[in-house]
Amino acid sequence: MAVVQPCTTAVLAASVAGPPEESVGTYTPNLVLTNTGGTTCTLWGYPGVSFVGHGNGTQLGPAGERVDLASRQLVTLEPGESAHSTLRILNSGRYPQAMCQSEIADGFRIYPPDQVSALFAPADYTTCVGASISFLMVGPMEPGES
Repeated sequence: MAVVQPCTTAVLAASVAGPPEESVGTYTPNLVLTNTGGTTCTLWGYPGVSFVGHGNGTQLGPAGERVDLASRQLVTLEPGESAHSTLRILNSGRYPQAMCQSEIADGFRIYPPDQVSALFAPADYTTCVGASISFLMVGPMEPGES
């Protein structure tokens, strides 16, 4: 039996899907990773996710906080298949200016689980820079796009 290797950044494409609308002060889009390679690979655990902006990849605020929005599981991706991580993004407009310096992000920098090189997914969200609380939470990888 062949051993299935972890998905590397080189064989993955990233996108953001799901509802852009706010629900109780929170946006909950899915970060989607798709296997663009020619062989089966696996994902396990959490991606590293942060907002980036200024047109040059500057990180805006702290990296996403890992939260157990689902159970961790090994996700096997055949070529062309996708997995997702649920994101929770606090609506920065609900916080006073003294607490939240709002900036519009260009998108997300994403490190697939256990990888050291990143992908970029464009997305139009506003985040807080210099805030004392995390405005981005990241769940573990799950099968499918949603």
